[in-house]
Amino acid sequence: MHGTVIEALPKWITTLMNPLWSSVAVLTVSALYYAWKEFHFKTRNREEVLRERVAYMLWVMADQVEEEEDAPSSSVVA
Repeated sequence: MHGTVIEALPKWITTLMNPLWSSVAVLTVSALYYAWKEFHFKTRNREEVLRERVAYMLWVMADQVEEEEDAPSSSVVA
């Protein structure tokens, strides 16, 4: 009490905790990044599949219209 400093934790524990906290911070940032990346990939993949399906649907519809225009009309009498 007379000029004695009382520490909450021994000095060797605090020197070990500094690298520990920086490692925890790096791990947290990495986990957040990979979670965001996975979500972004799934969203982008879903949108890409949707675009491909719509493009295929339009292609099939356009092909049907071309076949109808090329076919001779049975209602026209020559």
